[in-house]
Parts: sequence; C-alpha cells; structure tokens
Amino acid sequence: MRDIYRNISAALEKAGARHLPPGGERKLESYLEELYAWKDRIHLVGKSSWEETLAGQVIESVLMLEFAEKLLPSSGAPAGKRKTGQRVKVADIGAGPGFPGIVWKIFRPNLEITLFERKKKMALLLERIAGRLDLDGARVVGQDAADYDKREVFDLVVSKAAGKLDEILPLARILLKPGGLYITIKGQKWDRGTEKAEFPGMKILKTKRLEENRGILLGYERTDSN
Repeated sequence: MRDIYRNISAALEKAGARHLPPGGERKLESYLEELYAWKDRIHLVGKSSWEETLAGQVIESVLMLEFAEKLLPSSGAPAGKRKTGQRVKVADIGAGPGFPGIVWKIFRPNLEITLFERKKKMALLLERIAGRLDLDGARVVGQDAADYDKREVFDLVVSKAAGKLDEILPLARILLKPGGLYITIKGQKWDRGTEKAEFPGMKILKTKRLEENRGILLGYERTDSN
C-alpha cells in the first residue's frame, strides 16, 4: 500500500497538484488501505489494474479540486467573501467510494462536504471511511440527491461519474445557491455526443483539457436566483 501511495504522490507532483496538509499523508494512506480491504466485496473502481485505476481516480479528484478553487473567486460563489473559519459547503452527487468528495476532504480539511450515495453498501463504506479518518465536517446521506428534501443549498456541487449533463445540471441548480459552482469531468469527446451542455440558470464558465487523456474539466455557475 505504501508503494501505491508513493506512486500517487509522484503522479500528483508531476501534474502540478499541491501537497497534502499536515496529517493528510496518513489519512490518504488509511483511505487507500480501506478501499483495498473492500475491493473484493464491493465494486470500487474500473476494470483495469486496481492500482492504476485507483491512482487515476485520486489524481483526477485533486485536479478537479484545484480547478474548482481557481474558479471560485471569479464567479458569484462566496469563497473570497467568507468569514474566517466559515467553511465552503460542498455536495458530492453519487459519491461512490469517495471520488472526489473524500479526497477533497483529505486535501482541504476545512471544506464541509455532504456525500450523496444511494447504494446502501457504498454509503456504509463512506460512513466507515469518514469515521476511521476522523473527517470532521463530512457527512453521508444515503439517498439519491434528487430525493433530498431538506431546504439546504451549497456553495459548490461536484460529481465525477453520476450521469449525463442533461440529468445532472437541473439537479445541481436546485442544490446550489445563486452564484454557486458545479464541477464535473467528462470524456475527451464530451461535446460531440447527445448530452446537452447547457441548462437554464446554469452557465458554463470554463473548460480545461487534462493531460494523458484524463478528460475535460467543466465548471458551471448558477446564474439565476429563483
């Protein structure tokens, strides 16, 4: 497991990603250990090499985080106006085994993250991980985000593999506060398919093509207030 961690660290450095905060190294290692322990009991990652796929998921999650952080000040989102100690509220739609939500929380402990996961086993795994890593400010909601009936809005919504844009954008709009951001990652040819890249009240701010065919980062802003 230590070798996997070193490989991920080297890949992150090559990608220009920032280093982990104090204590983050051990938490990331513990996270990887937990996923490894569950890999034969629950579908966690893709069909290729377990180590290779896991490393890719972590790296892409960190790149998504840094993309989001660069967009926050330029949008109506409240990052630059937040009071000292006030956490940015993030919703991860279809969190799966924690990509990107758990990774974001490890790298940015001050984020307040809600992990939406409708699959019972996966939600239980997320709760176990959050408890083992002592992730204060991370909570698991074991239901589809579309069924979430609490009157709560978020500064930022993220999803990694939770569905098509024409299905996710309306949901992201509902969950976001006006000026909030939605971040996702799509395949290299995302704009050549049948997905609709726009939705009323959701404006695309920026796209970024990642190296090594990792995909395209998309950043949206909620522009309406109704």
